[in-house]
Amino acid sequence: MFLVEQGRLEPFSCKAVFNPKLRPASNLTSVYWERDPSIPGYRALVERYHEVQVTGFDPSGAEVDFVAQGWQARLFQQAADVLEGKLFIDRCIMRSLCHLDARNDPLPTDCPPLGITSTRGRPPLTEAEEEAALAGGSRGLLGLLPSFIQPTSLLVGSLILRLKAKEVRDFSDPEVAAAAKELRDALNAGDNPLGVAAPQFGKNIRVVAIGESEEAIERLSTRARISEEHRPLKPTVLVNPVVTPKAGSSVAFFWERWARRQLEASDAELRFSGEKRMKMICFNELALTCDRMVSQKVLRKHRLRCDANSISDSIPHVVEDNAPSWSDLQASLEEQSTREEKEFRPKLSKGQVPNAMANLRVFDKDSESAKRVTLYRDSASWCPYCHKVWMLLEEKQIPYNVKRVNMACYGNKPPDFLALQPNGQIPVAVIDGEVLRSSDAIIDRILHMKGQSSEVDQALDPFDDPQSTNLLRLERQLFSAWLGWLCRGGGRPDFERTLQKVEDTLSSRSSGPYFLGDRFSLVDIMYAPFIERAVASLAYFKGYNIRDAAAFPAISAWFDAMESRASYRAAKSDYYTHAHDLPPQLGGCNAESGGKAAREDIDGRAWKLPLEADVIEPEWSWISSAEARREAAERLINNHEAVARFASRARSGPGFPPAWAELSDPNAKPAEKWVSTVDLFLRHAVDMLLAGDAAAADRDDADPKRSAAWEAAQKSMQSLKGDDRSDLADCLRYLQQRIGVPRDMSLNAARRLRGELGKMIAAL
Repeated sequence: MFLVEQGRLEPFSCKAVFNPKLRPASNLTSVYWERDPSIPGYRALVERYHEVQVTGFDPSGAEVDFVAQGWQARLFQQAADVLEGKLFIDRCIMRSLCHLDARNDPLPTDCPPLGITSTRGRPPLTEAEEEAALAGGSRGLLGLLPSFIQPTSLLVGSLILRLKAKEVRDFSDPEVAAAAKELRDALNAGDNPLGVAAPQFGKNIRVVAIGESEEAIERLSTRARISEEHRPLKPTVLVNPVVTPKAGSSVAFFWERWARRQLEASDAELRFSGEKRMKMICFNELALTCDRMVSQKVLRKHRLRCDANSISDSIPHVVEDNAPSWSDLQASLEEQSTREEKEFRPKLSKGQVPNAMANLRVFDKDSESAKRVTLYRDSASWCPYCHKVWMLLEEKQIPYNVKRVNMACYGNKPPDFLALQPNGQIPVAVIDGEVLRSSDAIIDRILHMKGQSSEVDQALDPFDDPQSTNLLRLERQLFSAWLGWLCRGGGRPDFERTLQKVEDTLSSRSSGPYFLGDRFSLVDIMYAPFIERAVASLAYFKGYNIRDAAAFPAISAWFDAMESRASYRAAKSDYYTHAHDLPPQLGGCNAESGGKAAREDIDGRAWKLPLEADVIEPEWSWISSAEARREAAERLINNHEAVARFASRARSGPGFPPAWAELSDPNAKPAEKWVSTVDLFLRHAVDMLLAGDAAAADRDDADPKRSAAWEAAQKSMQSLKGDDRSDLADCLRYLQQRIGVPRDMSLNAARRLRGELGKMIAAL
């Protein structure tokens, strides 16, 4: 191999080193260009050790130990980086990054010189070089992309992008109008929100534009709008902008890119880590994204103040408070609540209530008895494998403690849990000091533990029935057929054949609705989590209704029987929660056109006031409307401080690093200035919940109490002006879309709270 550094030819032979370890052989470093086939078309300067000692093994297994110099040392370091998950852009001098078409341009003045470490400074650009950079028609020097990509933009590394743009002094200058038009055209042509500047189009003046086309917004799916918290930002041109962070604001990391199709004609996308892209916030030099450019998304999400005309810091105005206090709402709830509802919180803390919020379950025993069993399950009540274990413990009434752990798609797992379960999977149980690391192992152990009674223990253990093994095998077949259709598409016939087998099996049990007739057993528990999720997901993504009593009467009867059991009610979720928690767990779901109406229904129509009965997911028959309203009110009253802070995160921007689940953002921080305003409107929501169900979607004057509650909320809303109204709506929508069932409350309660929040969102 022959490579050149500093004009000197350095031949060296090919070497293969297994398990290489590198350490510097001297303090000398060198700066030179590097490229990588993983990032085609780009190069950048990288400073590396000029000499490294390489140890490891050759292909025969013999130890090797030698010193590599120059290019050989550089290539060993670059290859070793790849083994550690790094590419050259993770180490490069970002100001030097450029497209190969711009490789003949001079380096920026703040880049170090090429070669072995030296104290030499780089001379400034000559007048001729600067004039050449500003010659907008010089395609060779500026490195313009092919003309078929419109509007034409400059490549990374083009010299004009390294110059500080000049302030506009004559606003009537035709060049300013031309730049504004070109920037607007760029925004309208893009398929993503953009922040662009005149130097990117060959004009060295301080003009920028931010925004996106309405067409791009219209192309967003409903789920994309939910996951991106996306709202349109109309194209806006700013002249001589000065952007400074608002006092107390924090730096946030988020993906940025510069018009994917404008980077490479092949549609390749150059991506950098968030840390590399947004270490600083500065508009003075109008640098590219890979340096310090502030995009419109940053401006919107992190509320920067701009001295130009069109962007202002969104500080909430003083809000007129017309809502009852939390103590008044608590008193109102007490007046309406039943004795059982008043005892809910004390019993929950004592472990006497079957509920998703329970961290302790003692049944008719004491808390000491629960120390035998600790169940580690997911914090959001999403995991179907945790669901099975949870139900079995409830049915056998074995006292237990709960410790909550995030699913991988929802957030990080604590170190103490990873010490128990190195692979991070849940559920995990510690029973009498023994760590059980799979749902099957936990279930097998629980089956052989003494529960509430010997009769219950015997009934739950199905393996005295010769049919049980085949029934459990059928459950796995149904599981596979469901995932085949849901995730890959095209598997409907196989799923329907398998589902019909389940229907036929249940219909053949004349003695009762369960898989073993009138005997509820582990077989029913094993079916419950996955068939519940199949019902929700196939309705949402395919428009397929398993709960159709006419088509599947035996399955419907089985669900009715399951819903009579406290263990199933406590863990039961709703279609909305499953539809949005399954894709990150499964790696995505395949949506079909037949599910469009169901998706619109589940994603919002079912929440609109007045609540309608003809929705795809029926309400739970064991919870009345009044009980549901009181339940939703109780959950907010008892946790209003945390809920207000949670909802305010909509105005602080996404957390970093992000989670896989589209509606999960465990690392987001509250926007402190919005907490009190959100708290006010949560009180209005509770006031309306306690006033009764809405009689009409736009008027609530059918009931005097309801009318008064809505009028008070409207007065508070009217005191908010301009962007504050839409910003508050963002916070309420953020909460509305993240109410989880059963984690937070029942379906009936969630539907009413989502509806009250939606009513205020629409009014704002």
